[in-house]
Amino acid sequence: MAELQNQPVTGSFNLCSLSREEQAFVSAKTLAHYWLHLKHHNKMTRQDINKRLNEMPDQQREMHRRALNKAMEERKAYAAQK
Repeated sequence: MAELQNQPVTGSFNLCSLSREEQAFVSAKTLAHYWLHLKHHNKMTRQDINKRLNEMPDQQREMHRRALNKAMEERKAYAAQK
């Protein structure tokens, strides 16, 4: 699956111009960032995230795990910039 390597970091790109697969990945990554936000503010635990992932069908779960890993990398990189 493409991980949007050539897209700007600002997020101001046209989602409609992406393939369905890329749109699904962006959606999964948005959800992953939201989960990480909730986890950071003690509104969700890692176990809650794993429970939600385990409830998903296999293919969807794999994509969301990749998105979650990518979101964690992005948050670490952002924190390192500060």
